[in-house]
Formats: sequence, C-alpha cells, structure tokens
Amino acid sequence: MKIENHQTKRQLFICCNTREGKEACGSQDTFALIQNLKMRLREEGLWGKYKVSKSGCLGPCAFGVTALLFPENKLITQINLSDEDELYNLLVEKK
Repeated sequence: MKIENHQTKRQLFICCNTREGKEACGSQDTFALIQNLKMRLREEGLWGKYKVSKSGCLGPCAFGVTALLFPENKLITQINLSDEDELYNLLVEKK
C-alpha cells in the first residue's frame, strides 16, 4: 500500500446508483450533471484542485439525487439538473 498527500482541495461525489424497477439517482440524468461540472472545472483550469466523481448509493434514496461534499462531509439531497450552478459554486467556494 502507498499513501500520498492528495492535492485536491474539495471533491463532490454524486450518486449514480440504479435500481431495477425502482427510481434511483442514476435514472435521473446524474451522468450529464457530472460531465457538465467536470467540463466547467477543466475550462476554468480548476480540475485537480476540485473534482467531481460518480459514486454508488449514498443512502437517502427517498430524498432524490444525492451528493456528498468532501472534506466537509456535507450531504446534499433533492438535487435537480437545474442545480448545476449552485453545486459548482459550492464546490469551488463561490458564494
């Protein structure tokens, strides 16, 4: 095992879990949201300092699309595609 210091200041994990026959985060176009956020970070030269990643189930399926912001360990629920700007600003610390 090798352990190194990570240069990423903040990372947003967005649930992309799918469940056969049931509503889940991954069935709500979360992949497009992740790609849009990644593209914006790269365009602004911020990729590496800030990252967005897909994740498996984060737990609260009843509250819609869910994300987890590290290192603050903040759970964000009820996300819609229209929340892209707000998520981006939260990730890169824009008020």
